[in-house]
Amino acid sequence: MESPSDAVAVANAVANAVANAVANAVANAVANAVAKQSLTLLCLAHVN
Repeated sequence: MESPSDAVAVANAVANAVANAVANAVANAVANAVAKQSLTLLCLAHVN
């Protein structure tokens, strides 16, 4: 950390990485939930 701007750049990079990780995790969770839901509905429709 030579200068404050370096610290800010690192902090921004870390914040971006964390935000991306959280966004990916949320997107994956939503996608999984939707997939399971539609799979369940598909199975129910098929059984009926």
